[in-house]
Amino acid sequence: MRKIVFGIIIVSFGFLVLVGCSDKSPPPASSDVSADGTPNIVHEDKSVKIIRSMMELNYASMTVAEFNETIQTLCADADTTVFEVISNAYDHYSVYDDSGEFMYYLFSDHSLETFMQTTLSYSAQEIFGEPVHLGNIMYMTMPNMTAMEVSQKREQMQPDEWERYFEEHIADISVFPVLSYAIEANIQDPGAIMVSERDSKINDIHSAIKEFLLGLDAEAVMAETLEDDILAEFERLSTMYSDDKMMVECRIQSIERDI
Repeated sequence: MRKIVFGIIIVSFGFLVLVGCSDKSPPPASSDVSADGTPNIVHEDKSVKIIRSMMELNYASMTVAEFNETIQTLCADADTTVFEVISNAYDHYSVYDDSGEFMYYLFSDHSLETFMQTTLSYSAQEIFGEPVHLGNIMYMTMPNMTAMEVSQKREQMQPDEWERYFEEHIADISVFPVLSYAIEANIQDPGAIMVSERDSKINDIHSAIKEFLLGLDAEAVMAETLEDDILAEFERLSTMYSDDKMMVECRIQSIERDI
């Protein structure tokens, strides 16, 4: 059970910590620099180097159509595809335990991680023809800590730090439902919307869903009306964020109560 819960937590928090504006580069993690303040040199494979070349584009000021075409060309010139590049990059940053079981992704810097999980992910889904962006949130509390406070504490930790903390305090952690959801974002004309507009809107929806669920008290989260409450909020968000450039629909995929 501990491994199941921890695995869900890693996915949940690992994504949600990144849903700020993707055109902003957060400061490097402490592990990205050595004790004397100089950057650590991390070997990066071909796929990561291609992604870094995408990051060098002035993508925030490009239209979605321009950016999607450009990154496909970059990949084609390197005899690969956007999807292969993303898959290989995640493999590059995968961390496994001694038994060979996947534990989490450990990126060399936050800006790369943010770019991959927002801008690049959004474009890849559009290129694939399925502009559906997934997310999940686990509602956890501890004595004298709300779900939002637990979430914020996790966001301040590296994956291995959180794993140690989780193991040490597992008896104090109350695990409530896990919400899995989808955001379908259909762009009417990719040539008429900027990458920064698209990213900000999708990021804001992810953040709004997180704020809504983690802002509920434990009684509301455990109530039989939780699904209806979430559906009502999703309908509100879908209406709020839909316009003549992009139509948005937020959907519940599952609410898992038995953890």
